[in-house]
This record gives sequence, structure tokens and C-alpha cells, in this order.
Amino acid sequence: MDYNSLAACTLYIKRVDPERLNSEAQVQALRERLNLIAEELETHPVDIIVKRSLKRKGQAFIVYADPAEAATAKDLLDGFEFTPGGRTLVCELARTPSDAVVKRFCSEEQYNEHLKKRKYEKERRQAAEDAEQQARKRAAPEDTTSGLPLKAHKPAVKQAVVPDEYLPPNNVLFVREIPDEYDEDALVAMFNRYAGFREVRMITAGRFAGNAFVEYDGNDGAISAREALNGRTVGAKTMKVTYQKAG
Repeated sequence: MDYNSLAACTLYIKRVDPERLNSEAQVQALRERLNLIAEELETHPVDIIVKRSLKRKGQAFIVYADPAEAATAKDLLDGFEFTPGGRTLVCELARTPSDAVVKRFCSEEQYNEHLKKRKYEKERRQAAEDAEQQARKRAAPEDTTSGLPLKAHKPAVKQAVVPDEYLPPNNVLFVREIPDEYDEDALVAMFNRYAGFREVRMITAGRFAGNAFVEYDGNDGAISAREALNGRTVGAKTMKVTYQKAG
């Protein structure tokens, strides 16, 4: 099965009974109940994940072996009365593949790459949230008598700046801290071993002189090159390889 189609194997359920998810035993009980309901509806999950972190408490994922069964389960479970006279399930297909499905249908190399990407996206989202929180703190005026932020007359919050190391992947890399003895040919030799390499563009003027852009045909080669070369020490310098900023 193609990697890009694997997301459709997983059903995402929003906020399933979050008020009663305060222990691992309660999480396990909810997992078992969801599995029982799914099987009573004649669908057969291969994995069920229940979240209890502060931000995602009550979210659940039901993983199936193929997209058709997941679509059937969505039709059956969306609007299902989970508690008598109370909460009903709200379901949609997941946007990203689950670990269980990738491990089941993909090679070990693809599975490890999937885990890397998932970890990267998690760190990038966290960095963006932290940056936004810091921007809001800086933008909030303080009451000089109490030291507390004023609620009225808040200035517009500036858009949070995501640190370079957490910029979203694209096919162009920005390379800094290049060893003084490295010219364009040396960088080509370093970066052209990764799939889809297109060119190196050295910056020769302005405040970014001495840095370079490296372009690939697609994101995959750029991702592989960044993972391999970012932080590599060459001579007296440690190279910094990030994705080019959008715009």
C-alpha cells in the first residue's frame, strides 16, 4: 500500500469521555470499550490509541488494515451514542498515517523515516506554540501598580517567529557556517549524494555572504540532506543547515 494512502486507514474521534480519563486504568477501559463497539459493528481494528495529555485528552484513534474498512467504520461510528442520552461520537479520517499501519505495510526504512518526520513535526509545532506564547507575553502591557497584564487596550499581537531549525520542509536548504576553505565545488560534492540534487548557489554579497542555498527537485532529498549534514563539524566550524523561509 502506498505511504500517502495510509492516513485513510485511521479514524480520528474527537473528545471521547475526557472527564473520566485520569488514570491508565481508565484509558485501558475506554480502549476496550471502543474496541467492543467497533467489533459489534462488524469492523476489526488493528490498534486503538487513546490520548490523555492535557491538550489532547479524550481524543482517540481507531486504526484499520485498509481505507475501505476505516471509511465504513466512520459512517457507522460518526454520531454513535456513546453514553445513553449524552455524548455522541464525532469522527473523521486522520490526516497522517498511524505508526501501527506504517509498521504493518511499509519497510523498516520507511517506518523509521515516518517516525523521524513525526518527531520533527511534533517539535516544530511545539516550537511554534512556544514562540507564539512568548510573543503574547511580550505584547501584553503591565499594570505598573500590580505587575499584572492589563486586559484593556491590548496592542495587536505580532506574528510569532518560528525558530529556523523548526521551519517546515521544502526543497531548498539554507547553509550557514560553511568552512572558509569550502567553495561551490566542495559543497556540490557534499550535497549531491542525496536524491534529486539540483544546484548550489553561493551568496557572494550582502550580510549573508559566505552562506549558500542548496536546491533539490523535491522535499525528500532536502530532508535527507538536512538530517545528515545539519550540525556536522568540518574543521573549526559546525555547519547549520535549515530549510529556506517561505516568501
